[in-house]
Amino acid sequence: MTKRTVQDIRVHSIGFDRPLDVWVDSLVDFLREAGFPKAGRSEVVRVALEQLKKTVCHASRPHLPVSLTAGVRFGILTPC
Repeated sequence: MTKRTVQDIRVHSIGFDRPLDVWVDSLVDFLREAGFPKAGRSEVVRVALEQLKKTVCHASRPHLPVSLTAGVRFGILTPC
């Protein structure tokens, strides 16, 4: 595994509406109670984005939502 440096990491701020905010907090609490003491919002979002990337990379373009298909077509989303 390649070692990451500070220059490799970018921080992003994400806003959640109230129902999603409560759901993410509940998920973090659940993970901590299930034995993952370092679970946090950023880790939950990072893992969700990784899963979304895998889904997009393995889906055929006709099955992608229009917004993602356009992103691939215009080079905003890089194919895997």
